[in-house]
Amino acid sequence: VMFDMNIIFVLSLENVAGKKSGFVNVKVLDTPGPPVNLKPREITKNSITLQWEIPIIDGGSKIHNYVIEKRDATKKAYTVLSTTWQKCSFKFQDLVEGAYYYFRVSAENDLGVGEPAETPEPIRVSQAPSAPDNLYVTDLTNDSASLAWTKPLHDGGSLITGYVIEAQKKDTDQWVHITTIKALDYTVTDLIEGAEYTFRIMAVNASGRSDPRESRPAVIKEQTSPPSFDLRGVYQKTVIAKAGDRVKVEIPVLGKPRPVVSWKKGDMALKETQRINTETTATSTILNISEIKRTDEGQYSMTGKNMLGTLTETITVLVHDIPGPPTGPVKLDEHGESLDKANIEITPSFTTLQIDNVDRFDGGKYLVTVENASGSKTAFVNVRVLDTPGPPQNLIVKEVTRDSVSLVWDAP
Repeated sequence: VMFDMNIIFVLSLENVAGKKSGFVNVKVLDTPGPPVNLKPREITKNSITLQWEIPIIDGGSKIHNYVIEKRDATKKAYTVLSTTWQKCSFKFQDLVEGAYYYFRVSAENDLGVGEPAETPEPIRVSQAPSAPDNLYVTDLTNDSASLAWTKPLHDGGSLITGYVIEAQKKDTDQWVHITTIKALDYTVTDLIEGAEYTFRIMAVNASGRSDPRESRPAVIKEQTSPPSFDLRGVYQKTVIAKAGDRVKVEIPVLGKPRPVVSWKKGDMALKETQRINTETTATSTILNISEIKRTDEGQYSMTGKNMLGTLTETITVLVHDIPGPPTGPVKLDEHGESLDKANIEITPSFTTLQIDNVDRFDGGKYLVTVENASGSKTAFVNVRVLDTPGPPQNLIVKEVTRDSVSLVWDAP
């Protein structure tokens, strides 16, 4: 027997006096079927609103209300949020931004709660992202415009899948779709020379498009400018390195058409080797020096040249190193005399002064000095030579008696 069916039973009574029949009408009832077309109507960063339609099968009894449940995708048990809901939509609030949830809705009639309708896949709590930041027109030619932008401050709780670019020509109301890309820059081509365009971009995620970010109007024409170098990244135009380091100096190059850049060290063209070389990118020139040495110090100049002119800028490269070994002779501070009898040993880490057959006249103050490109340092050593004393001085007889003599003298 199926629910919502009407069954007619016939009851017949018969005896010798005759026959009599009666009818009994039986209606089969059941719980309702699942709601249909369960789907999200609105998603924000902390709520999801679902809507649905009444079940196709009501079980033969009027549907009174709906049972609303949700489940975090990381859990197995559902949480009942309402057992008396009567509308065909429900807003799930206070959800965790970026989290995934399952939802299900069941209809209830006089005979009980029917089979639920459940979202087949988890739904992520998110909203459309905020608009991309700072849409710039970075370059223009006679038929193209290069655009660049930065990511939105807020992705809406869902991964940004791309950016929609549109253009509007001056004196028209129509925005023309250009492309949808994932990168943060794009060059719009096939534009009309001399025309003025405004561009706009929208970020896209699973919940939809952001509000548009518009550029400033731009007239499509070839841009020209003389060469220049952006040296703000090189403090006081000086690069200081430690001997043995790898040095990479990257300097942005400006100018339209793109300047051709050459390098010099001092007055000579820079001789490029595997250790010292330059390279050029789309936006900069780079000086590379591997295992830099003291001999690499000096003035390095870069010259940019295009049809509008020539510009040269110079940077200074300084190399700091440990001092080299000091050199002799070692001299007495008092007299500035060379110590011909001294033996001097010099190593990268220390120096030794050795004097053979020393006598007391070798005592005194010794001066040692080390120097490098950064300056000099001096140290003093006091040397005291010990020996047997010399003879007393000025020995005289002071007094004589019949059995004694008194002597006096000065110290040696």
